[in-house]
Amino acid sequence: MTITLLPCEPRQDEGLPWDDLPRVTTARVRPFIFAVLLIRSAVHAREVVDSMTPHVHPDDLRIFDEQESPDGGEPVDQTRLESVVWEALRGLEAAGILRFRPEDSLFVLASNHAALSRVISVVAALDATIPDHLLADLSDRARLRFLCHL
Repeated sequence: MTITLLPCEPRQDEGLPWDDLPRVTTARVRPFIFAVLLIRSAVHAREVVDSMTPHVHPDDLRIFDEQESPDGGEPVDQTRLESVVWEALRGLEAAGILRFRPEDSLFVLASNHAALSRVISVVAALDATIPDHLLADLSDRARLRFLCHL
């Protein structure tokens, strides 16, 4: 028995049930932030913007002038993607997960309980590895606790 498969053309009236280039939100930015943080424990806003640019809606890459400003306010000098990336980074900073180093505009993963808890959650979800500086910090804390109980 021979089965012949005929090529099937997609129907023109059917499209994807979702937008293939969704609008950027802080929830969509955070995975890109943590991708860099898990490799080197620090991230520049520009790195996140650069890694997301091919994957976002074209309107998120536009700089609106005063007439086109989404909220009708002051003209902005950054794209929506850039402003949402900064919003996500500042939100993680406010939560105590990141700290900002103004001298090099770098967001660094903090070594506190909130940061460690979030990193462990991300690492577990991705089956990834805890960043080296956090592992070293954890081993130092464990050693200190051990010495305190002697």
